[in-house]
Amino acid sequence: MKVLRPSAEEFKEPIRYIEQLYQKGAWKYGCVKIIPPDSFRPPFSFDTKSTKRFQYRSQVLENLIHGKPFDYNKDGITYEEFRANAKVLEDQYLQNFKFRSDENKISTLQKDYWDIVEEHTSEKYSKIASLGKFIQTENNKKTFTVEYAADLPTNKYGSGFPTKEMSEEYGSHPWNFRNINNRPDSLLQF
Repeated sequence: MKVLRPSAEEFKEPIRYIEQLYQKGAWKYGCVKIIPPDSFRPPFSFDTKSTKRFQYRSQVLENLIHGKPFDYNKDGITYEEFRANAKVLEDQYLQNFKFRSDENKISTLQKDYWDIVEEHTSEKYSKIASLGKFIQTENNKKTFTVEYAADLPTNKYGSGFPTKEMSEEYGSHPWNFRNINNRPDSLLQF
């Protein structure tokens, strides 16, 4: 994946920046990662102590390449429960890796993920017989299930970005995903 690091000046206008990327041929990559300048430090605004339950999705990685759908957990889970599950996976799965840096960690995990999706194995994954509800073996078939929450209504659950009432600077910042659809030059306004 192509990683881009715009300057503070380039980062001021998201639509213009994305248009410039397109004109420079970034569309050839299919997907790019834009890392904000170091000066961009919005406060985390999601209520991590909330007892509200949200639905999450479970996806067997080996099924992705076959286009099989994911399952919904309709009972829901609180953020703290979700985070505790993630911590178990992180502590037990990541202990198999040695990372030189945060950037190396991300690229190593991305490679491992795609190896599992496309090849149904990876160097680290093949060494783990089971890991709770995440990695299981049944009838000599091993599966890796991930859980994720997406498409949560921000007016109900909050967001990683603050509102204008929480932070004038970041609440009205053009990269704040609560605002980007309201920009006059954004197709997301329609």
